[in-house]
Amino acid sequence: TRTRLSFESAILRLGAKLISTENAASNSSTRKGEILEDTIRVVEQYADAIVMRHSDDRAAEIAVSVSNVPILNAGSGKGEHPAQALLDVYTIRKHKKSIDGIKVAVLGDLKYGRTVHSLLQLLSLYDNVEFFGLSKKAFELPEEYVTMLKEKNLKYTVVNSFDELPKDLDVMYHTRIQSERFEGDFGREENIITQEVLNKFS
Repeated sequence: TRTRLSFESAILRLGAKLISTENAASNSSTRKGEILEDTIRVVEQYADAIVMRHSDDRAAEIAVSVSNVPILNAGSGKGEHPAQALLDVYTIRKHKKSIDGIKVAVLGDLKYGRTVHSLLQLLSLYDNVEFFGLSKKAFELPEEYVTMLKEKNLKYTVVNSFDELPKDLDVMYHTRIQSERFEGDFGREENIITQEVLNKFS
């Protein structure tokens, strides 16, 4: 809801027009067996750009491979959410002035949380950013992102509690448990940010 309304609001404020479907998963030809590539080939005939949110991790990549108009990735499965990352980095820069050298803690669902995946990739373009990961064992950051940071000479440290985070931390980025992406009960989130927690950091 938030992603859709923010994109639609931006489109209208910029003076463009839009056509949309509220839930293409249940209200489009995909229900009849149409593959994503064919859906994109049809929809691109109606528009100058396509904003797409999809449950498949590779949806945006697939769409780009066949589309003649720009594809804006508004979230692909548990993979990426680059539009959200742009907003997050804008917010960090607005408050911290500079991003180089900041210390960032990522918390919660680091395995399935697509927003944190995109944020780490975008922040990795800056210099000397240091990362800390705090999550349940089942939701640790996938190795591919740990490796990506290592290859860019950026430090990523796994911690087990708020007490292990540096007191001069600049950013806490918390994602919710993506319970819809797995079966089973993993219980409630243990690492909850409260005022008491915030008081620990300068």
